[in-house]
Amino acid sequence: MNKDVFRITNQGHDYLASIKDEGIWRKTKASAASVGGVGLGVMKDIAVAYVKQELSAKLGIQI
Repeated sequence: MNKDVFRITNQGHDYLASIKDEGIWRKTKASAASVGGVGLGVMKDIAVAYVKQELSAKLGIQI
């Protein structure tokens, strides 16, 4: 059995998809740092919120 193989959860995929944009990643890090740091789950939530914010602005609809 290869011990170098690992699996990522759906939430992990969501997080990585959210932070692939450099601007979103920068905002996410700054937000987390401003409150003294947060866990990975909260980091994902912050990143997804920024993605939704940008989509709302670009599409002109509430997400």
